[in-house]
Amino acid sequence: MLAILSVFALVAAACGGDSSEDGGTSGSDGTDQAGGDSSPEPTGAVDTQPETAVGEVQQGGTLRFAVEAETDGLNPTSSAMAVAAVQMSRAVFEPLAAYSEEGELVPYLAESFTAADDLLSWDITVRPGITFHDGEPLNAAAVVANVEGQFADPLVGIALRPLIADPPAEVVDELTARVFLIKPSAVFPTALTAQLGFVASPAWLAAAAEDPSLNQEPVGTGPFRLKERRIDASTTFERNDDWWQTEQLGREIPLDEVEFVIETDSNNRVNLIKAGALEGLNTTVGDSIEELREIDDLYTIDRDLTDESFLMINSAEQAKGADNPFNDIRARRALTLATDREGYQEFFGANDTIRVADQMFVPEDPRHNPDVKQEGNDPDAAAPLVAEFCTDLPQHCTDGKINMQFTYAGPSQVQDDIADLLIRGWEEYFNIQRDQVLQDDYIQAQAIGAFQVVTWRQFGAEEASLDSTWLECGTASGLITLNWPRFCDPERDELLDQTRVLGNEGDELDQKNEIWRELVEKINQDYLYVFFQHTQWNLTFDDSVLNVCSAESPDGVPLRCNTSGVFWVHQVGLAA
Repeated sequence: MLAILSVFALVAAACGGDSSEDGGTSGSDGTDQAGGDSSPEPTGAVDTQPETAVGEVQQGGTLRFAVEAETDGLNPTSSAMAVAAVQMSRAVFEPLAAYSEEGELVPYLAESFTAADDLLSWDITVRPGITFHDGEPLNAAAVVANVEGQFADPLVGIALRPLIADPPAEVVDELTARVFLIKPSAVFPTALTAQLGFVASPAWLAAAAEDPSLNQEPVGTGPFRLKERRIDASTTFERNDDWWQTEQLGREIPLDEVEFVIETDSNNRVNLIKAGALEGLNTTVGDSIEELREIDDLYTIDRDLTDESFLMINSAEQAKGADNPFNDIRARRALTLATDREGYQEFFGANDTIRVADQMFVPEDPRHNPDVKQEGNDPDAAAPLVAEFCTDLPQHCTDGKINMQFTYAGPSQVQDDIADLLIRGWEEYFNIQRDQVLQDDYIQAQAIGAFQVVTWRQFGAEEASLDSTWLECGTASGLITLNWPRFCDPERDELLDQTRVLGNEGDELDQKNEIWRELVEKINQDYLYVFFQHTQWNLTFDDSVLNVCSAESPDGVPLRCNTSGVFWVHQVGLAA
């Protein structure tokens, strides 16, 4: 199988659930009908760097940073870009838009975004004088080539076709491309802050279409060029001395190289930085975060206003080539009730370093529904559901227990421990077949529905309506899906469509938040997800690494630092 676009929330802004963009008037940041800030005041971890981590840096040196997974490729039109791939891509590609540290949308490669009156098309005007690493110019034709490539891809296109029309885009003038939508959207540019906004050289895209091995040799406009890619080991980028921001804005790139080291086990990443083999890493594991905070000569940058960790249940009639018991809501609810959420938090919450989640929004978010509580730790209530299910559908049961398959990623000791804990809670009522899938193949397996129950991490798009990709009917059917549970609810679709066109001010914002509270309740009642925690993304660096949170847009706007474990690299340097 080709690789799947892994986290459209990451693609769209990478996972926060803590701010959204305005549908109002043009602002001084160069955006039309896309701006504003509705970020709640956070009570969880916030991404700030210590004052001692800001200062004068030397020219040169290598930053070695460990990421949690490999990726199938680094092509924004066809590759599976989860967190690790987005982080690596930040070195070589630049997005059309970005988020400020206040959560506002700002132009990056783009100079401006302008919506049509009916919100069914958006004009994207790119900055002049920018070239790709191969010398080709960044222009409207390049933007159109990238949009068309993503739209045509059999997998990435799944994320786009419910929203973008066919044909998807056209050239308006030398620097302006127009993107056409099927449904009105006041927030479309928010989808252009990561993978969907990364702009690759059209010449390279054409060559990679003929020779897929070139997907491992990306060509963008970014501050670094690819030097060496060793699959499942490391990927190294070297400074791009012809970077357009150096020429136009006088911004020097301090580092000679950035090396991204692949290490799937969080404990191993911690041991590597303790041994001096790394200058930085990211992790979401509570015990690792606690340990890293206590180590001298290291500092951490944390943020938990991001995605959620949860159990995900496939509702399709068939899964993994057989009839699926979880097509029946009784089986889904029984599994939910029998899940040991309290044990999960006690074991993996690291003294509540990581917050418990009942839904896809943190409590301080105005879209949070305080009446929705995640069920669990009630096995007595699961018993009658299992008995009734096995009486009606005995083909799915053995010895009065429901037969099920449980899938999780690896190799990772943490994932093994999670599986052990969950299985202990289920085994009184379920016969569990456990299946560990390599991290590299995990996303693809879920995209083709090759699972019944999995552990997962998702949601948390900065603009929550972008999470519609994971929830709507348009991505729920077919051989390959992005609505992973394959659950279609037309009423839910109607509510999701409303969130796209409402603005983020006054009565419209109140209405939009109320719709999301209603959606949260519907999601809870469908028993497709068992929420565990609001993922805490931790960035840890050696004290010698400076200016991680000092990135600015081309217009000088300070940018968000830690976006689901992803940071900007062009401004980072080693202490002088």
